[in-house]
Amino acid sequence: MMLSSNKIPADMRFCMLACVFMASWGMMQLFVVKLVPMDLTWIGLGVTSFVLSEFLFAITFPITDVVTEVWGARRARLIVYGGALVNLFVMLALSLAVALPSPEYWQPQNDAYTLLYAAAPRLWLASITAVVVSQLLDIYVFNVIRSMTGERMLWLRNNGSTLVSQAVDTVIFYMIAFYGLISNEALFSLLVGNYLLKILLSVLDTPLVYVLVRWARGNDVLEKQN
Repeated sequence: MMLSSNKIPADMRFCMLACVFMASWGMMQLFVVKLVPMDLTWIGLGVTSFVLSEFLFAITFPITDVVTEVWGARRARLIVYGGALVNLFVMLALSLAVALPSPEYWQPQNDAYTLLYAAAPRLWLASITAVVVSQLLDIYVFNVIRSMTGERMLWLRNNGSTLVSQAVDTVIFYMIAFYGLISNEALFSLLVGNYLLKILLSVLDTPLVYVLVRWARGNDVLEKQN
């Protein structure tokens, strides 16, 4: 059961959302090397795949939308920059772990670990570039839609901003991560298939955004910082 927001100070509610955002983004780098097959033959794309970190990534957009709605764009951009720092720290830590030697008796396991993460820097670069650009775009588009709708139609600014920013994220990530490594046909299937997955996740998270906005507001009158 979600804790009553009336018992939690407003700044603590913000910090809780920020922690979930940054933790999700930091953990993404552990899953970005895992590809999962996805059958899209029913729409003519054949069997493609998605990066497992997409599910952690899907958590971050509702949080930035909630923070933008309740506290304003300035606070939302703050957690994006904080997430970028966490991301960089994880990337550096994993790169150091790959570079460090291991004892001889552990060499087979170390070789497997190195094989898993040695090729990851390109994926990490793709991830951090795509997420920073798309999250900042999401906040901007959310605010633009909010300026036209006011307090009404939260579902529209949540889904509208996410669909635009996720399209940009998908193109940036998969072009940097896989261009030149796989065929253009396979890359196109990745782009379209993963964007469709993100659209589905965006629609499914709409009720969650309403619940989180209500929880984040509580009975407080909060000043937005744009």
